Amino acid sequence: MASSHDDPQRLNPYAPSAIPQPLVPLADRGIGVWRDGPDIVMHPEATLPRYCVVTGEPARFGYFLRIAWSRPLDITPRSLGLYIPLSAQVHYHCRNRRWQSGACFLAACAIAALALIRTDIAGAVGIAVALSLWLVVSVLALFDYVQYSQFLYFASVEGDYLRLKGADQRFLQRLPEWNV
Repeated sequence: MASSHDDPQRLNPYAPSAIPQPLVPLADRGIGVWRDGPDIVMHPEATLPRYCVVTGEPARFGYFLRIAWSRPLDITPRSLGLYIPLSAQVHYHCRNRRWQSGACFLAACAIAALALIRTDIAGAVGIAVALSLWLVVSVLALFDYVQYSQFLYFASVEGDYLRLKGADQRFLQRLPEWNV
């Protein structure tokens, strides 16, 4: 007696399709990256070419950036994880600036904590000065950190395409012109 496992008519869910699927290039589906003046226009499924967005040189490093947006009359947020290609020089410069920003923030926290711990020496005026200094340095460090972490900025959505700002002209020259 034959078991159901020996039945050739039984459907195997892991078997490849008997009808080959046509290979549709991404560009034919409208997936790509273009330039429109100073802006980048891209489909969310596309990836940026491997050239630095700051210098236009071939990129060896990159930075992962999450871009969030929503459509008009639709409050559902959408997000896109985008790999931003960077040259070695830009990568190291921005990494060092982010480390410096973090060090400034920690130094300001240490000064404020020391003033709070040693209230008998600092007094109320010393605490107020230390906390004011901490606030100013914290805001400046945060601004500096964000400035050296954000390479492209979301501008708008046009149909299925995102419009990004902030790329250098040398990078944009490598992209085809947006013709719509």
